[in-house]
Amino acid sequence: MKYVQKLNFQNYLDYVCNKNSLNIINLDVIKVFDHINKLDKLIVLSISSYLFILSILSRIIYFKSFYRLKLEQIHNLVKVLLIFNFIISKIDQIIYISSLLHIYSNENLIKNNQEIQCNTSKSNDSYSRFIVIGSGPSGAVTALELSKVYQGQVLVIEKGNSYNIPKTKHPGDEFSKKWYRGGINSTYFPQMIAYSSASCYGGGSEINSGLFHE
Repeated sequence: MKYVQKLNFQNYLDYVCNKNSLNIINLDVIKVFDHINKLDKLIVLSISSYLFILSILSRIIYFKSFYRLKLEQIHNLVKVLLIFNFIISKIDQIIYISSLLHIYSNENLIKNNQEIQCNTSKSNDSYSRFIVIGSGPSGAVTALELSKVYQGQVLVIEKGNSYNIPKTKHPGDEFSKKWYRGGINSTYFPQMIAYSSASCYGGGSEINSGLFHE
């Protein structure tokens, strides 16, 4: 099912990019697909439902799977759903923006699998005196200052993973792996406030050019 879902997405992505005259020869479709799946759950559900509806229409009208359709045939299917034009345009925007992030800055980020330990105590059965939730700017500085006085008694908890610092500025892989819900929330509606919210080791300071690494 996931294989078919990716094929359906790839075919529709080809349609969206061609419609916007975007050359996708060097685009890693799997990266874009994985990026989309990290967005808000409601957005992912909307896109999945839309592709599912197109798949059903494909069987009814053309008697073949959606991923086997030509771009012109997809265009004709979209016309059938013209009543949902606003929703379709938003879905197209999200797919297009995600594609742009990966096609022009295709650097791969590598996950750091080793545990990050600083000033650990010698005793394995001791408990931390201070627990800091989040490793963003405020959390990181707070933990650092506390550890200067209470060495080995400070624990930082971070829900995101740790990745290497990218060489290029804000590659698509950084948005997918480090930013909160893919980092493209402001694409949905023009009134939404775009703010830098992270889900990785280092938090907001990490995605803002990696400002704090002490």
